[in-house]
Amino acid sequence: MPTIYDFDGFEDYATAGILREHVRVNGAPTIVSGGRNGGSRLRCSAAQWVCRAFPSALTEFCISGYFESNVAATSHFLGFRNALYESLQARLASDGSLAFYACASSIYAGGDFGDNVGYALLGATPSALFVANEPVHVAVEVLLGATTGEIHVYRNGVLFYQLLNVNTNGSGLTPTITNFLLGSKTTAVIYADDVIVSSASVGDRRVDSHFPTADGDHQDGTPSTGSDHYAVVDEAPEPNDDTDYVTLATADDRESYGCEAFKNSGATIDAVMVVLDAKKTDAGTATLAASVRTPSSPGADFDGTAVGVSTSYGRQKEVYQWDPASGSPAAAWDEAGFNAAEFGAVKVA
Repeated sequence: MPTIYDFDGFEDYATAGILREHVRVNGAPTIVSGGRNGGSRLRCSAAQWVCRAFPSALTEFCISGYFESNVAATSHFLGFRNALYESLQARLASDGSLAFYACASSIYAGGDFGDNVGYALLGATPSALFVANEPVHVAVEVLLGATTGEIHVYRNGVLFYQLLNVNTNGSGLTPTITNFLLGSKTTAVIYADDVIVSSASVGDRRVDSHFPTADGDHQDGTPSTGSDHYAVVDEAPEPNDDTDYVTLATADDRESYGCEAFKNSGATIDAVMVVLDAKKTDAGTATLAASVRTPSSPGADFDGTAVGVSTSYGRQKEVYQWDPASGSPAAAWDEAGFNAAEFGAVKVA
């Protein structure tokens, strides 16, 4: 199973939360209805795009998702950047084909799609990957290399096109990618749903958000109002920040919550992500880690990476690709294990 780094079904935040989820936003992309399974999706048009960070610098990766476009005009679709500038692009043409370009100079800095000038065409799909206004699952798999680079494109789970032994590094000073751009640079409209960042294609997968529904074993925090802890952290889809919240005041304070039952019953669970929205309210260092509490008796807590918290709200995510209760070697999540687990956070310092 490929490593899954990040995923987004665009259902646990609204338009106001787009910037919190992404490191940069250009224009005014929106979260709209019309996603798969009655959910939401990202809409980008008229020079609107988002820039999403990888968890670390990668040399091999795949961006996949359920996309739709009116294919009204040739537009940028995906861009891949290192810490300095964009090095690789995927552009959607008005005929629905997808072309790949490598940056031939180092002039494109910041978080924007580079212009057409200064890019070298690597290759293009010989036929339409997109059909106007028809949703399609697309996976773009990239292996970086100056002479051994590869790009594989999958359409609805089937290999559609590939480039082998090309320069996917562009003119980048370092052959790694730290974030990617998604959206449109022209009047073309692009919708995205169930976007997954992984080491290689995982196929067509569904992403569902599950919100707290009950207090769990750990209730060390103080709710801002009332006595039900989960009730002040269950906002859907948009976190309401200081309207209601739980405060963890002391190191090792924990909160855990039971969540909605698995929404795609009977399906395989490839990964679970715990998402925290948090800030600190006093001077000094504060670190927070996501946590999963297993249903065993007695239960056990499996904490993620401790992350520093700032004085403004930020989003913190931890991917558990394997059920931590399964021991070693770790086994995949199953529906019963997911439904019995509790999810929350611990104040590390």
